[in-house]
Amino acid sequence: MLRRLAVACLAFLPLLAACGQTSLLTVGTGQITVEPNDLAAYEDGSIPYSLGVPAHVTITLVQPDGARVVLRDNDRAAESYAFPFTGVISVPDTDDQRVLSDGDYKLLFQATTPAGQSAQQAVDAIVRNADPVPLDITDIQLSLPQFSPNGQGIREIDGRIENLDQTTINYSLSKDADVTIWVVDQNGQITPVTTQPSSKQGLQSFTWDGKGPNGLAIKNGTYTLHIHAEDQSGNVTDRTTTVTIVDSGTPQVQILSAKFFPTVVPIGGEVNVVVTIKNIGDVAIKTQGPPPGTSYTSRSSYSDPSFNRPGDSEPPYVDKPGRWRIGVRWTSSAAQYPVRWGFFSDDNRELQPGEQVTVQGKVQLLAPQPPTLDFVAVVEMGGIGFSDEYGRTHVTVAK
Repeated sequence: MLRRLAVACLAFLPLLAACGQTSLLTVGTGQITVEPNDLAAYEDGSIPYSLGVPAHVTITLVQPDGARVVLRDNDRAAESYAFPFTGVISVPDTDDQRVLSDGDYKLLFQATTPAGQSAQQAVDAIVRNADPVPLDITDIQLSLPQFSPNGQGIREIDGRIENLDQTTINYSLSKDADVTIWVVDQNGQITPVTTQPSSKQGLQSFTWDGKGPNGLAIKNGTYTLHIHAEDQSGNVTDRTTTVTIVDSGTPQVQILSAKFFPTVVPIGGEVNVVVTIKNIGDVAIKTQGPPPGTSYTSRSSYSDPSFNRPGDSEPPYVDKPGRWRIGVRWTSSAAQYPVRWGFFSDDNRELQPGEQVTVQGKVQLLAPQPPTLDFVAVVEMGGIGFSDEYGRTHVTVAK
């Protein structure tokens, strides 16, 4: 009688637990239905399963035409698991994912122990109301496949004016999608570039300054640039190109001191400006005039034609990207930092990393003026903006 009972336990898997043995494979459902589209947002349809002993697990998708796709193939410990099935599968040999078409599929769960024991269970997987239209990224072009993020700004190359501090990433989307762009160096280090949620179908464009999230230019080298798009149904496409960084550097100037004197000035008198700066970055910084020592009146500005060089027909001191200067404003000034000075008299001279220089100038106060004025200094970063204000000084206008 005991022998017949042992034989029965071996013959019928459902009776294993009753005989004191653990089931090798238990799958918690026999059917699942998913709707991978933008309305359902490819809701996760997890399928619970558990292993009674350590085993090698293979999960295979059997398509309506009989074709098979292996979704999982690895060793597992004797634990409980949940296999997520969303109606989306990976495209072999790519980072892409595609939504399955409507149809009746099967998921085959198979577990095999090191001793060769095996168990299998099938789950009916029904895909309905799917959005299987692929998402594609095409026409990828960079305005500059090689550029130099170092604050040097616009330069003339073979008679053409280009801003070599940045590149424009152009591409086209076949569908609306969320887009993420990043670069990867040769060591696998990832630097995020941008996230563009809810991008509309069609041509896209993003201008990148070669900097990471920390605001610093990335190092020289050739990078793989990823454009990764995902639509609301679960279709995912990742396309790549290369971009090369050369002469990289982060321009940084620190104002060490800013002085304005005297602090009591009559109408017609002059306020002396003395600003000391230091290049604390890792790249030489270009500058342009008006040169240090230039005297202004409270009614003039850096672009006043009176500051033209002899023989020039155009004001030579208008803002240029990549050219840095000292700027000063005061309480009654009519413009934003209306007086400016270059770091050197020679516009071809550059402020080298670690170098410091003192820039001087004058501002003559013409009537009318309020009884008191506050003077402040900044560094004007050509094509970027202005630094914080320094050296705020209270000046009394004497009667």
